[in-house]
Amino acid sequence: RSLAPTRDSCRDATVEEILLEQLRVNPHNRMAFEYLMGQYLVTFRVDRVVEQLWRLDDLGYIGIPRCYEEAVLIHQARTGTRVDFHGRQISPGSLERFHRFEQIVRSCGGDRRAALRALRPDYGDSYFLYFWFNTSTTEQ
Repeated sequence: RSLAPTRDSCRDATVEEILLEQLRVNPHNRMAFEYLMGQYLVTFRVDRVVEQLWRLDDLGYIGIPRCYEEAVLIHQARTGTRVDFHGRQISPGSLERFHRFEQIVRSCGGDRRAALRALRPDYGDSYFLYFWFNTSTTEQ
């Protein structure tokens, strides 16, 4: 009950608005946060993922989940900006995977099919692949 919506009607609200309201009412509502972040990830809103990183403290996260790290790295690469991680750091493994991903894409000289074939074995479960190719290993 403590997590139930306080608004009488959610008919006119977007999913994002409903989830943000849930987090406003209860900043410790981890399920609302994860649904919100999932919404941002599947809609390619890496900027919004970055904007919500500050909530990790309220929700008891120790580090940054890998899919959020990958979204942040994409955001930084696209915008050329540095992100405030609120005392956290991107893991060395995610940084290394990101640089290797970029190398493979560059080595394919713009051939998206060749890049996808080269990346799929090691990056099929990554947000990098989903974002850049709008696909995963379960497709095709």
